[in-house]
Amino acid sequence: MNKFRIASIATMLVAILVLSSCAALFGIQEEIIFEPIPGKLNGTETVIQTGAEFNKGYPGLIRDISRSIKYPEISRRMSKQGTVFVKFVIDENASVQDVSVEKGVDFNLDQEAVRVIKNLKPWQAGSYNGTPAAFEYTVPVSFRL
Repeated sequence: MNKFRIASIATMLVAILVLSSCAALFGIQEEIIFEPIPGKLNGTETVIQTGAEFNKGYPGLIRDISRSIKYPEISRRMSKQGTVFVKFVIDENASVQDVSVEKGVDFNLDQEAVRVIKNLKPWQAGSYNGTPAAFEYTVPVSFRL
């Protein structure tokens, strides 16, 4: 019984290690978090929502972010690195709005992450119960030396 538990735990740890290695290999640091910004619901309703989506999908989003980053020279000289979490809204017209830093690392890295997110295009607008709707996202932008 004890050997079975140890083998199960070891197998689970190996699986976690393999999955995290794959994520690191493909440059994926965190998952994107998205939430709709709906109006109030009255009573019990069936909700059909389609989140705003980057036209090139999640891999394209990560690729475009990494290609657009220009590491600030002052941050490079000071050996600053880390992950900036940027929060923003894709509005009903598929435009990037309300870009802000949710969790920053360094002023210059934070500003570069905001610049990159503001310039991301094109998006497809989301919908909520068949009506165009705004969606809020939080995206990690990683800076590594």
